[in-house]
Amino acid sequence: MALRLGSTLRGSKYFFRLVEKLGDKTVFSPVFKAEVLPGVQSLLPKNRWAVVKSADVENQTQMDCLVKEYKYYKKPSIESSRNFRKLNDVIDDPIGWTAQKPFCLAFEWMDTTLAEVPFEEHMQSPVLVANIVKVCLEAFVELEKEHLVYSDLKPANVLISSVDGPLKIKIGDLGLAGPEGENPRWVQPEAFRAPEVWTGVSCFHKADVWSIAAMILQRIDPNILGNADNIDKKLIHPMAWCLAKIMLLFDPSCSSIPPPSVADKSLQTYFTLAQQLTITQAVDGSDKLLLQIPSIEMWADLAMDAGIPKVVLDVIRLLAVPDPTNRPSAQQALQSPEYKALQEAAATYGT
Repeated sequence: MALRLGSTLRGSKYFFRLVEKLGDKTVFSPVFKAEVLPGVQSLLPKNRWAVVKSADVENQTQMDCLVKEYKYYKKPSIESSRNFRKLNDVIDDPIGWTAQKPFCLAFEWMDTTLAEVPFEEHMQSPVLVANIVKVCLEAFVELEKEHLVYSDLKPANVLISSVDGPLKIKIGDLGLAGPEGENPRWVQPEAFRAPEVWTGVSCFHKADVWSIAAMILQRIDPNILGNADNIDKKLIHPMAWCLAKIMLLFDPSCSSIPPPSVADKSLQTYFTLAQQLTITQAVDGSDKLLLQIPSIEMWADLAMDAGIPKVVLDVIRLLAVPDPTNRPSAQQALQSPEYKALQEAAATYGT
């Protein structure tokens, strides 16, 4: 049966009636909210709602990602994890997949995503950030044990329930996960891409660690990283714009980020342009720089003045180290004084 609102799909345990199309501009696969109905063996569902995810049969990449996600969910460490959204049921089979008989995965329902949470309402509390950091670090430790990288951390993939109560946070969408070092160039969303990935290194575990800090930074200050405010995307390549921001924030001397291979002339050109952008003046003739990005120390002072807890800023600085050889692994971060201070502040907040 084709995927359309109102249709009912038969899973191995339950039936699923599609009631709402989900997703934002960063989600490209067909994703639906579904009502869970008693299954073929009259099994009564534990939860009323689920998320049903499929792929466009004309998009081989989407299909491959869904099958890969299914394969990863069969790994015991992921299947049993409390940090990834649970896979509750499977609809049809990837073999013989057609538009009339689509292969789908049915996941546990979560109320919202970090992308939809008005972050400004939570910025002065360490609780939301502490929970996000905990879940992401623990999830990335679990993936590292499987020699996998997540490579797609973004607000739309951080799933949240009970945002105003006892928080429940999980990571969703393993479709772009893969073996360490075997990803195509430039995985990770632009705003959260680690500097070494920009310069041509395949995605390894510590690139996931960087993305946690980058995501929190972007939720506090939306244009501090990324390419969204690039004044001329045709003239200035995204790599140059994004790397220049990282350099201004974390590496003003432009000496910590590993440069591209000498064999890759295009990456070398973009890297040089990024260095030039850190000192390029605005076109209006003023003395201001084109990119108004402060150092992380100055930004942190401004953030503290705005009420951002110091423990949140300390964890950002812990994780966002430009040189991956000096950046902590997820396991090291979990054992750090900065992480423990953040968790303690969250536990005692409001008491």
